[in-house]
Amino acid sequence: LEIVRQKEFTVTDISEKKGKEYAPRLFDLTSLQVECNKKFAFTADDTLKLIQSLYEKKVTTYPRVDTTFLSDDIYPKVPNTLNGLVDYIDLTASLLKAKIRKDKRVFDNSKVTDHHAIIPTVQLEMQDISALPESEQKILRLVAMRMLSATGEKHIYDETSVTLSCEGYVFLSLIHI
Repeated sequence: LEIVRQKEFTVTDISEKKGKEYAPRLFDLTSLQVECNKKFAFTADDTLKLIQSLYEKKVTTYPRVDTTFLSDDIYPKVPNTLNGLVDYIDLTASLLKAKIRKDKRVFDNSKVTDHHAIIPTVQLEMQDISALPESEQKILRLVAMRMLSATGEKHIYDETSVTLSCEGYVFLSLIHI
């Protein structure tokens, strides 16, 4: 830092590219357990007990699943499920105005066996979410946000990369918009 602090930098390269990023897949039990451990330090067993409790309260679908996909028959029900996410009305409004896309990364009968990925149910609308224990609220929030992400549009962005040099040192700056 001291060597380059008062020196002039030379721009040696500028490149721009467009990119796209898909939403993470819906949760199966294992991916939910991993995410809950990373975010909340819940053990796999704790997460299983909490998601099972949410299932028994009828606010999430069956949790002991090994797929991150929904079957095609769920597609027509998605608007009702999104309407049930009353705590996220500001996020669901724009999704519900447009037609929900039927993306193969979400809806694929060939990837679903007995049960589909974990998602909120339409019963969620009738529950007082604030009455749930905080640990259950955290998991429910993760499941709901993943559902919103999966049914939304892919993220399209512009990335600019600027390479600078000074006193034999090379610096790279990335701007992601």
